[in-house]
Amino acid sequence: MNCPFCGTVINQGYTTCAACGAMRVKQVGCLSQIIIFSSILVVSVLITKSNPRMDFPSALFIAGIPLAIAGRIFLVRKVWMRKMP
Repeated sequence: MNCPFCGTVINQGYTTCAACGAMRVKQVGCLSQIIIFSSILVVSVLITKSNPRMDFPSALFIAGIPLAIAGRIFLVRKVWMRKMP
């Protein structure tokens, strides 16, 4: 893998470029956040419609935890960031 800023070869397993100091970080995009939030709301509404005795905040909690974890696992991308002097 090469650094996108200086072109130095970076070995597997390293997240920092030795030449320029760029770091590979995890980042959640705006579209990913929208997908996660809307899917949590939709599943919460479906849970409350299917079970009338359950209120919306508890359904939001029940749906929010697994969907937020799944979104964190599948929708997070790794990008290179460079510190500006």
